[in-house]
Amino acid sequence: WSSDVCSSDLLAAVHAQTGKLRTVPLDTATGGAYLDKGSLVFTRHGLTSDNVRAYRGGAVASLWRFDETAGKEAVRLTDPKDGNALMPMPWKSRIVFVSDRDGVMNLWSMDREGKDVRQLTRHRDFEVRSPSLGGSRVVYQHGAGLRALNLETGSDQALSITLVLGLQWWRGHALLSILVGTGLYVLLR
Repeated sequence: WSSDVCSSDLLAAVHAQTGKLRTVPLDTATGGAYLDKGSLVFTRHGLTSDNVRAYRGGAVASLWRFDETAGKEAVRLTDPKDGNALMPMPWKSRIVFVSDRDGVMNLWSMDREGKDVRQLTRHRDFEVRSPSLGGSRVVYQHGAGLRALNLETGSDQALSITLVLGLQWWRGHALLSILVGTGLYVLLR
């Protein structure tokens, strides 16, 4: 859980089996993910509820790594002058994240030391939003659609979504209108 950037942000870990909540001892930390046992990569600062493009002010989001077992300070992995970096997702020996270092929020990756930064998507029209990593694929919102990036091959494709409703659902409904070309049906019951 985390709140807005202007308040005192707290990052908490939830035990997968017990549901027990544990506060992570970090100041102004928002979303994070464990690289391995005890090593956490997290976002510090950032305008979490804003749609500002290419923001470079005092609240630029940056990625940090914190080793809870070492008893040392967290280490910054991304430099704020390179742009916002947030939503870290560990994958193999790399960290996949969202950044606007090219002017638009796109997917990027780096090694666990914050080096060898690579751009994975190159969208210019819409920002990458709400990425979710599963296996070797990152599914994310792009404009009004969804896309899937295969991290193994680099293939990035739009996903076709089809909603199928059973015939029993249609019974008792009167068709009001069909919006041509959208596949959206407005029904009255």
